[in-house]
Amino acid sequence: MSKLLLDILSVKKYIFSNEMPLRNFDVFDNFIWRTTQKFHSIYLSTGETKHTREKFKFLFETIQTENLITDIKIGEPDFSTYIPLRRYDSLFLKECNWLSIDNLLEAKAKDIDVKFVTPVSPDDAIKILKTWIEGTKLKEMTLMEVGPLSSKENVMKQADMLGGVSRCNDPKAFENRRQMKRVTDGKIAVFHIVFNRLTIRIL
Repeated sequence: MSKLLLDILSVKKYIFSNEMPLRNFDVFDNFIWRTTQKFHSIYLSTGETKHTREKFKFLFETIQTENLITDIKIGEPDFSTYIPLRRYDSLFLKECNWLSIDNLLEAKAKDIDVKFVTPVSPDDAIKILKTWIEGTKLKEMTLMEVGPLSSKENVMKQADMLGGVSRCNDPKAFENRRQMKRVTDGKIAVFHIVFNRLTIRIL
């Protein structure tokens, strides 16, 4: 039926939304994935149903989309397998317990928002900042939000010791607001922590 409809209709863009998952319905076995591999936007939630990483890895390996929002949980936290993060305009991962910080640093999205299940350690938050300053990764990023953080105070203390990080010149800036300079091209970004979430914005 889907092939017949596609033969009749002219489809400009595909948008897939599964905000209210049905019980006993396997969204990863949906016909839509066999219809096309190119989407404008995907919003995929599995509700309380937990899956394995292998079950949904195809979503990142073979499906192309400009905007990806997922609310996918797995039974046990698993960071063992690298998951390719494509050139999304926006990447929003909710309730994430299957993506490592090292994997996140390979993201090529412009707008990145990740809500982890386990709090992000100060060392991992600093790793994100250092990686951007070095300029070898996260080059496409214009905005990033990650959290929750396990310790806001420790992140800011360690950040103040990084080369390339300084307090913002604006006297109205928040106490925990800083700016940093990328060594490869001199690009400036500002970052701050609000509600235990680290926000980085490229100027």
